[in-house]
Amino acid sequence: FPVTIAFIFTISLSAIFSGTFYLSLIGNHARYNGLIFYAFMTILSFTVILRFQISKLDIFIRAFSSGLTVFLFYCFLQYLKIDFINWNIPDNPIVGTLGNSNFSSVFLAISTCIFVYSGNAQKSKTSRYLFYILSLVSFFLTIQTETTQGPLLALLGLILMFTLKFTKSQKESLIALSVLIIVSLPAILGFLGNGPLSKFLHVESVIFRGDYWRAAVN
Repeated sequence: FPVTIAFIFTISLSAIFSGTFYLSLIGNHARYNGLIFYAFMTILSFTVILRFQISKLDIFIRAFSSGLTVFLFYCFLQYLKIDFINWNIPDNPIVGTLGNSNFSSVFLAISTCIFVYSGNAQKSKTSRYLFYILSLVSFFLTIQTETTQGPLLALLGLILMFTLKFTKSQKESLIALSVLIIVSLPAILGFLGNGPLSKFLHVESVIFRGDYWRAAVN
């Protein structure tokens, strides 16, 4: 709780003395992730951590899957170019309700993993195959967003999920995760503009975010 209060207090001071208070409060560039957004997300995260119990994970996954199915359906309408809302989006139209194809690709990647997890948890073959179909559609749309991070995140999540599923002991899991991290290093370096994969994976905005963090620390 003290850390949560300290974080909100710090970003509030940053907004007040920024010289562009309204911009800091609301945000910009069609994202609107300013002080209000971060303050409420921080409170929400703290509430979830405080109230969430691992025994209720399946209930959360089921509820989340329902919401993701609606989101997936809407993204599919956008892919078919029959979106009933006339968004002013000059780039890729598969943005869901998030307003940005980079955001939607990551959300679709998470959806892919959630649907696979939900399918594995089903006893009925019909329900299991339905979730697997949803996961395939979700991964297809992730690719159609024409972003890099979405498909990579989906693949990484699926590999991690199946690694933990098929390892029989904690020791095997740790070894498998260590190997996965080592294998993923070239991809991480590629995102940051280094190594042989940089020409395929390098995203300029990732570098910008690193600059933002360094500026905030300094």
